[in-house]
Amino acid sequence: SLQGRYGTDSEATNLLARQVSERIATMVLESRMDHGVRPYPGFFRFTADIFSHPHATPDGRRIAFPLSYGCGPSSACGGTPTSVLASASAVAHDLCPCGNPLALSILAQDFKGSAGIDRLAALVRGYFARGGFHLHVNLLKADELRAAQIEPAAHNELTIRISGLSAKFVTLAKPLQAALIERAEHGV
Repeated sequence: SLQGRYGTDSEATNLLARQVSERIATMVLESRMDHGVRPYPGFFRFTADIFSHPHATPDGRRIAFPLSYGCGPSSACGGTPTSVLASASAVAHDLCPCGNPLALSILAQDFKGSAGIDRLAALVRGYFARGGFHLHVNLLKADELRAAQIEPAAHNELTIRISGLSAKFVTLAKPLQAALIERAEHGV
């Protein structure tokens, strides 16, 4: 069952995310580096969401599957955009001045027209109102990404946001493209 996973707005996992992130952030803030330099916490590693990881994780992610990015859940969480944002807002953003990015890939067809723009604006405003700090949004169509893999020349201008940067989709390595297609399919 996917219920209760981080990213599904489960009260238990949201509380755990808050407690763990507060503890880690506090430990970092209380530490000092050489010459008294104070480090600042942030829950992310650039491109960690794209490259495979050699270990399985308790959330059901298998060996060699991509990790989640920043404070977001894995694409296997089974959450909706609303539940993902609600869970991610539980993270201790207030203790992390570097920001805790969340990459949210959502289906473009769900946000068409002025009503769709209003829904997207409500999602973003709601996330920041709940304490969210740093949000990347991609409006994606998995079929369009697959078509770009097959005919790169016809989709040369397709730009996508990944791990703190924007890139032309067709210039990315196949593993990165596959991870982005998976993200688009799952809406996370």
